[in-house]
Amino acid sequence: MARRPGEHAGRTAFSGLSERDDIEGTGADETPSGGALSGRLPQRSAFPPSLFVLLAAGLALLAWEPTAGLGYALFGPARPVDLGGTGAYRLSLARAGERARIAGALGPESAHYTRHGRTWEVRQLLGTAVLVRRPPRVKKLGPHVVESFRGEGRLVGLRVKPSTFVDRFFDPDSRFDVLAEKFEETGALPPGRPVFLLLDGDLPRSGAWPLAVPFALWLLCAASLWGAVRSARRRRAFRLARAHLLRSL
Repeated sequence: MARRPGEHAGRTAFSGLSERDDIEGTGADETPSGGALSGRLPQRSAFPPSLFVLLAAGLALLAWEPTAGLGYALFGPARPVDLGGTGAYRLSLARAGERARIAGALGPESAHYTRHGRTWEVRQLLGTAVLVRRPPRVKKLGPHVVESFRGEGRLVGLRVKPSTFVDRFFDPDSRFDVLAEKFEETGALPPGRPVFLLLDGDLPRSGAWPLAVPFALWLLCAASLWGAVRSARRRRAFRLARAHLLRSL
């Protein structure tokens, strides 16, 4: 059959245009989009490792103080040292960190402080350099009533000077030094004698709370450090995989 002039050229041009379109379209389909790239990359951690490290440092600071008292809570003496009572004190037997028992009359001066949401009252045993920490009384006594005291707990040695952050870090009990300073300013403490604070009711193996608090805090600290390691690994794997994909394009 005879072909009309220009028919073969038109078909050839159309065929060439179709081939170019197919080639260009195939190239566009083979180029991964941004969503395809993100789908082929490993999961990246949403939180940086530094955030986990800061969290672990804060938990370690919180855990340091209760950890310092674990020795007394676990291995404290079963029997207290008897420091006597009014008129028959044996304060030469007093040692910081020991379990002690003492009796006497409380002086009129008092101090209060709040820690971890709990309020404490501090009083002085008359005629001694021993302060007593206990929960505050609900019922107040009259101004001329001398209150007697008999208690047992852990002894803390006090220094009559303000403690610094370094002091409180290496010796958490130094946070009580401010109490000795307050009573020394009023002239209630006998001069030249070592000052002690009796933490009434602080007895060895008296409950699970002194053990549970540091254990839980150190466990959270370890989990935070593990989170920092996992975050660093995921971010490194993400960077390496992204660099590899970009080189392969």
